[in-house]
Amino acid sequence: MRTDYEAFFAELERRNAYMLALPGERLREDMEAMKRCLYTFGRNEVELFSHVDKFVHSETQAPDVDGDYVDELVRLLHNFLTSVTTYIDSQRVVMRHRWPTKDGSSEFEASVYAPKRRDIFETGEAEFMTKLRNYCTHYSIPVPGLSTSISWDENKRARQANKLQLDRDALLRWTGWDGPATNFLEGQPEQFDFPPIIASYVKATQAFFGWFWWQVPDSRTASF
Repeated sequence: MRTDYEAFFAELERRNAYMLALPGERLREDMEAMKRCLYTFGRNEVELFSHVDKFVHSETQAPDVDGDYVDELVRLLHNFLTSVTTYIDSQRVVMRHRWPTKDGSSEFEASVYAPKRRDIFETGEAEFMTKLRNYCTHYSIPVPGLSTSISWDENKRARQANKLQLDRDALLRWTGWDGPATNFLEGQPEQFDFPPIIASYVKATQAFFGWFWWQVPDSRTASF
């Protein structure tokens, strides 16, 4: 008896299509996409801080830094800020597929996700980072200012401090900040260090990702 290969392969395709249409497959794809977004976010952070350290932790003084360093700094900052929003959006996709409502939103997002996000992130900091990406996209790419200060310790030894700072008043010229982000900005000095803010945000993001990751398989309110 000759095997009907056409029927066999047709059945394989039918079963494969059935498996791909299962809700669990969509969840797997969503989670894989979110992992890739987190990887991109993390790599952009590593590359940005590696470049930041070349000036901040060096003996080079601000007037001696060439334009190529600043151009690369701006590029890396742009990449990092863009990946912030991409990562947030990837979480929203998971929520709206995992805990859907009729209007396409997610009750989990409003009742669980948003309060937890407020608990983990410092007041206004997350909103500032998100809006800074919008500032970068719709208004202007922020160019950090480079500064070097020299001080002397009690033994009269010179100490050099290099800083990368953002201009608060220049940022506030943009009208797209919301309340929390505006309050955060207005609470900063006229020139404020941005690397510590990014480092704090990354740490909070890692903690939040760990919490969110385990909500997906553990929730009893899921749609499947």
